[in-house]
Amino acid sequence: MYFLSGTYLKIYVIFALSYLWYRFILLFLSEFTKQNESFYHGELLTVIVPFYNEDPSILKEAVRSILDAEGNKEIIVVDDGSEDKECAQMICKEFDTVRLIRYNKNRGKRFAQLVAMKHAKGKFILTVDSDTVVDIKALVNLVKPFDEPEVGATTGNVKVLNEKQNTLTRMIASRYWNAFNIERKSLSGQGIVTCCSGVLSAYRATLLRKLMPLYVGQKFLGAECTYGDDRHLTNLTLERDFKIRYVQDSVCYTAAPTHIGGFIRQQLRWKKSFIRESLITLKFAWRRSKLLFLEVSYNLSLPFLSLGVRIGVILSLILYPSYVPVFLLSVCTVAIIRNFFLFLENRQLALYTIPYAFVHEFILYWLYFVAVFTLKNKSWGTR
Repeated sequence: MYFLSGTYLKIYVIFALSYLWYRFILLFLSEFTKQNESFYHGELLTVIVPFYNEDPSILKEAVRSILDAEGNKEIIVVDDGSEDKECAQMICKEFDTVRLIRYNKNRGKRFAQLVAMKHAKGKFILTVDSDTVVDIKALVNLVKPFDEPEVGATTGNVKVLNEKQNTLTRMIASRYWNAFNIERKSLSGQGIVTCCSGVLSAYRATLLRKLMPLYVGQKFLGAECTYGDDRHLTNLTLERDFKIRYVQDSVCYTAAPTHIGGFIRQQLRWKKSFIRESLITLKFAWRRSKLLFLEVSYNLSLPFLSLGVRIGVILSLILYPSYVPVFLLSVCTVAIIRNFFLFLENRQLALYTIPYAFVHEFILYWLYFVAVFTLKNKSWGTR
């Protein structure tokens, strides 16, 4: 048993480090991938902002930031059947250049985007969440990669608006940094970013109009899909052989959950969409890109393949409490290596990646298995 306990800990570390090396190698390869210099040429941008029961002050700040952002744009705000009219009244009162569309029954984010698309005139369609504040150059920077005809969509650099509110929001901010500036950036050079964040993304209008019927009408295991809209729209784009770029200098700030309960619900929803959409991606990934197939296969299988390792570690720690310090040190070491570049850029924020690693090990990891058994359950989904 002593041998097994030591072996399990070693396997655990190898699993974690293998992922890190894969990610870092891909990141360096993407840095050397040649991309054409791109510009914003003044094309009309349609910015769609759906909302449902949003805080009026947050929505006001979001819309104001879009108005203040550079670019030739039209803004369409869609009230997805909110229970009160306060936000709609605020939009009408404060922003006379913004188009407001309102209907009485809540239909979901996809339907709201579909309605807005019928009125959109822009060459590029930008989607922005209603709790998101965009940087002044976020919109024009986001559409620059469309100079490449092969690019069908782009996604921005999402940061946490309420980062300094508490320890949880700081941990989430550290995770966001890695998710965008390591994970998405590493895939961007190959044009195979696997998720255009719903917080801030852009699409060619001609492409998006073709995709809308499939996007809005998606069903999985016979049930209508609500959560995972951003991942599915990304899948539809990749399947049609378009490239997807991550734009690091297209910065926006979005509100993060402030309580652990809300955070767990968010993470469960994301893991359900991750599993569902990864299975869909695998249907075309090998044809589309061997690297895309490797990326999706690795990330989908690793959580489940590592279950035995984790159970072995837990048993070892119970039987041999002296291994607890080794385990704690291993988790901290992997967290530091995984976020090495964040430590170079922002050491204060990077420190929060260490407690986040323990939250992942003890809570978030196990949500994968909850997600598998609740894929059809929409009670924790969105609208």
